[in-house]
Amino acid sequence: MKKILCNGQAEINCYPEYGFLFSILNDIYDPWVMNHFIQIQMIPGWEYFLSFQKHSELLEDCPYIERRVMERNELEEQGDVAEFVEKQIQKNNCLFLFLDRFYIKGVSEYQRYHYMHNSFVVGFDSEQSIIFLADNFENGKFSMLECTYEDFRKAFCYEDRYHVKHSVLQREYAEDIVKYIEDLIDQNGKAFVFAERHEISELKTPFSMAHEVEIIGYDKIQNLFFIKDRSVRPDGTVKCSYDELRNAYRRDPKEEQNENIWIIHKKNDEKREIIDIRKIKTEIEAFLEPPEKKMIGGYAHYFGTEALNVLAEGIRENKTIRFRVWHFLYEYETIMERRIHKLFELGLLNTDEILIEELEKLKISFRKLRNIAVKNSLVNYGIDEYYVNYAADTIEKEKRYMEYLYQRMKTAF
Repeated sequence: MKKILCNGQAEINCYPEYGFLFSILNDIYDPWVMNHFIQIQMIPGWEYFLSFQKHSELLEDCPYIERRVMERNELEEQGDVAEFVEKQIQKNNCLFLFLDRFYIKGVSEYQRYHYMHNSFVVGFDSEQSIIFLADNFENGKFSMLECTYEDFRKAFCYEDRYHVKHSVLQREYAEDIVKYIEDLIDQNGKAFVFAERHEISELKTPFSMAHEVEIIGYDKIQNLFFIKDRSVRPDGTVKCSYDELRNAYRRDPKEEQNENIWIIHKKNDEKREIIDIRKIKTEIEAFLEPPEKKMIGGYAHYFGTEALNVLAEGIRENKTIRFRVWHFLYEYETIMERRIHKLFELGLLNTDEILIEELEKLKISFRKLRNIAVKNSLVNYGIDEYYVNYAADTIEKEKRYMEYLYQRMKTAF
């Protein structure tokens, strides 16, 4: 038997959650999409992560999805995980869970190093003993990938003996992170810890970037850890003092998620909203006059135009901006383009060619910036003056466009 619940293709696919969501929605013009997906958020501490507001809650908020959460150990008690997948897919349920990519053939981590990452389980083929996964696999593109039952079992059941777990740190080490890492290295030869890299002087990151760090040894006399990182030195080893590591340690935001499995069921397509011009206007107003920054999990979150200001400032300061930021903004304009056309069609907004023409120019600009960022990441060209000025100018045009759109909406009713 073969059954697949997701086609692996979606017009909006910058992040796996978006790709999955828009691959099962039948209509990008859906009122729920049109009324939402306007406010944005920026988290500079996560490598200038840019997304829609409530990024992690989109699957919970979607009116066409039901979900329930079960713990990993609960699933393990039910028997073979591959059989569990078969039963859930037959019930039209997808799964959202963390797998060790060391065992997932077709990804860069395969047979190279252990890395837990969330993926959607969207289908199976019992005759071929294959499970279908959906995620932003290679080159950040949302797609489907085949995984054998045996590899899936290994990826799911991998016992992580290397990573620092905050719950263990509190329960067994009284938050003594140094002792915890020393023990992991003594037992397993290495340890992985989530840390703010710019707090570690020899890593030389000029901006806030919390990421996983691999520690391969320590010197108790000199109070030093040895970190494996070839991005800084050819020999791949840098030093870090115990105090630096204490200051740099952060709780991995994925830790709690690793233990949870989402069972996701698509409900019927009955529309639960109507396109609401007043709600859209209110959302755009909040974009233009955003709330103050919020500290969530120790990281600053900026919204709307302030998020764009932070992005522009980061570019001027030569921060490394990942291509996905520009890809997100390109898809943001794609949704906005659909929204404007729909409002014209319904007579909720007076036809205005400027709105369409300027939006198309913005899409072209963000696509160009995405392509430049991809090229820079491949050949390490670095950031030149043209890129900085072009990016900053495009961001300013986006802000002006949203202001113009808001004024047009004010005259609509």
